[in-house]
Amino acid sequence: MKKNVHFFFVFFVLPIAVKAQNFTVKPTPDIVGVQYSSIDFADVDGDGDLDFFAAGANPGYELTSRLYKNDGSGNFTLSDENTFIKIREGAVAFGDVNGDNFPDLIISGSAPGPTTKLYINNGTGNFTLSAAVFTQNTFSALVFGDIDNDDDIDLIMTGFTGSESIIELYKNDGNGNFTQVSSAQSGITTSGLSRSSVIMEDFNNDGFLDIFATGSTTNNTIANALYINDGDGTFTVKTTPITPIQTGSVAAADYDNDGDNDLLIVGSTSVSAKVALLYNNDGNGNFTLVPDLPFIGAQYGKSVFADINNDNYPDVFISGYLNPNRRADMYVNNGASGGFTQVTVPFLGVNNCHVAFADVDGDNDLDFMATGQSEVGTISRLYLNDHSLGIDNPKTETIRFYPNPVTTTLQMEFVDAHPIKAEIYSITGQLVHAENFENGTNPVVHFDSLESGIYLMKVVTNSGAQVKRIAKL
Repeated sequence: MKKNVHFFFVFFVLPIAVKAQNFTVKPTPDIVGVQYSSIDFADVDGDGDLDFFAAGANPGYELTSRLYKNDGSGNFTLSDENTFIKIREGAVAFGDVNGDNFPDLIISGSAPGPTTKLYINNGTGNFTLSAAVFTQNTFSALVFGDIDNDDDIDLIMTGFTGSESIIELYKNDGNGNFTQVSSAQSGITTSGLSRSSVIMEDFNNDGFLDIFATGSTTNNTIANALYINDGDGTFTVKTTPITPIQTGSVAAADYDNDGDNDLLIVGSTSVSAKVALLYNNDGNGNFTLVPDLPFIGAQYGKSVFADINNDNYPDVFISGYLNPNRRADMYVNNGASGGFTQVTVPFLGVNNCHVAFADVDGDNDLDFMATGQSEVGTISRLYLNDHSLGIDNPKTETIRFYPNPVTTTLQMEFVDAHPIKAEIYSITGQLVHAENFENGTNPVVHFDSLESGIYLMKVVTNSGAQVKRIAKL
């Protein structure tokens, strides 16, 4: 099974018109603002809502790493007893490393020296330090993914040790014990990277996760590499026309709904140009630059694909610094007509920042948290999306889903409608499974390959679409 796991002192409301979309700023009195930050969402206590972790430097430039639990309505309470190593200029990532269906947490960055620590979740959101050993580094990037399809998540890590930039692969034995794989064994033989961004996605549709990484090498050359998975967790470098960047961010999504993962590249190039470039994938891992897009480049920021209006086309959010301004720009995907439209939004611009989208209030649309330096200081700001992922056509309300919660297969019954397809999304908005139906009745949707958790299932019929919240046991 393939798995990749891939800020306000006065309250006020910001109405934002985005194709019938409204975002409002929600007060988060317990959450400390952070810069040089990294953040992530996960349901750490198994109560069906997404909790929040943030690491970075607080407004007084003190290091911090804190966990905040969600009450299910997007209200967050500090809940960690200062368990975690405090870092900035690093990365954090949740992932179930030991197969107990509870998200564990890895943290890497400057503490103030280079450090990397893994914490194991006991299932209630309480964490203990693991004995796992990783290369200590800062200016880090981290991503979990099952590179060898053995049903556990492995780790790719980039960063700077204090003397050299690295890119390292760690294989998991299924119990959260990680072993570093040498470059000779993994095929990841190009230069290490820091001030970098790294992702795992299946770029050539062969069922195995590939790796794309970009950043600065030990000798300060800006470089990137696409590593194609050979099917056994070893990799071969594939030449691409993708522009290398550092101090930026990369994101992957199927922006044009043609069945493959495309790439968004945002950051600073070797000639210090600030770029935001979209590359279209032909389905075999060959990329072509998409011309004439309205994206504005930036660095020291975060770029994200997120379907903010639930039209099944991922939109784009870009934050960062472009002299002389901090930016926070949203671009709505035009869908089948092609391209993107920049929308006027009064989000607070941030740099030295991080942005993460998730449905924090359980209303079936993507909200987001933005952290970083802004014109009003160091912030952690939560924006609630008031667009609900709901019913496109009342006729489809007659779909019956059972059983829910589901263990392996979900049955559906239809009245006056013919099913076309079902798409299953994680609660953070990532498409994780899809099934197409022929003109039969009462089709079955398979959940057996998915981890336990909460999912959104969108069922498309000849008369509209309906979304149902499904719990997988």
